[in-house]
Amino acid sequence: MRHMVGYSFRLTVCSALLASLGVFDLADAAPAYPSTEVSQFLTTPPDFDVLLHAADQGDIDSQKQLADRYSRGDGVPEDLTKAARWYHLAAEQGDPEAQSSLGLMYMNGQGVKKNSDLAVKWYRLAAEQNNAQAQYNLGLLCEKGEGVPKSDSEALRWHHLAAEQGYSAAQYNLGVLYATGRGVK
Repeated sequence: MRHMVGYSFRLTVCSALLASLGVFDLADAAPAYPSTEVSQFLTTPPDFDVLLHAADQGDIDSQKQLADRYSRGDGVPEDLTKAARWYHLAAEQGDPEAQSSLGLMYMNGQGVKKNSDLAVKWYRLAAEQNNAQAQYNLGLLCEKGEGVPKSDSEALRWHHLAAEQGYSAAQYNLGVLYATGRGVK
């Protein structure tokens, strides 16, 4: 049994290190809600008006699409304040991708005033719904002690949850934590 645990540990560390080519940080993270094929075709004013109307009516997908478009300047002028507003509306309705993206905006002070406490709030809500990016970002915050008490064991827990979902940055950080013995009992 000990042999299997040791083998699993070595396999996890090697896989994580091989899966990554660099060190990951919050500044490298992207919004959790990727561009969709549908939003790429909504470039004419009537189509945008339809999207805006649906978002105003509380449609979560439309709110996330608007937020994503404003954050990238996709068919509209880039406006991180508007992006944060739309992510916030979708996040308040419990959408984990919007919660994670809003957490990132608060962490980096993009479109909102930088606030690590609010970043943690939104990351935690998303992470508890199994959003891998939020779990990874919470792990980073636990490692740094930013917005939460510094805790390698909590960092390990969040990175492990994200790594189980195939999130390569979390796999790398999990490997580093195991290799250095941080957070491991």
